Amino acid sequence: MPATINNISVEQNVPYSFNINCVLADGVTPLNVSAGFTFSCKIRTDYQSAPLITLALNSGISASNISPYPVTISLTAAQTLSLPVTTSPTTLFYDVLMTQTSGSINTMLVRGTISVVGAITR
Repeated sequence: MPATINNISVEQNVPYSFNINCVLADGVTPLNVSAGFTFSCKIRTDYQSAPLITLALNSGISASNISPYPVTISLTAAQTLSLPVTTSPTTLFYDVLMTQTSGSINTMLVRGTISVVGAITR
């Protein structure tokens, strides 16, 4: 299953978060991601650059044990402030990888671009 594309826009110095609802292959049944999975997310200026921000389970990524079992990706105000302001056509890139701990099966949940709006007031 290919990753969902989710292009986002964040403002510097403002917290930002979004949810990913994981479902089984039938496309309907929620997948309980609260146990047996790890998650990682990296934000980069291009596909081969060093990460600007790295998130992991319980460190910017949380997984709910309540159906529909959303995975929440969260950036703090300090993290958004650390991101460089983007101007068209320059953007940042991110993705979220889910790994099943038994069997090490990787699934790319979501990927996309991030546009960063600069903060005048800090």
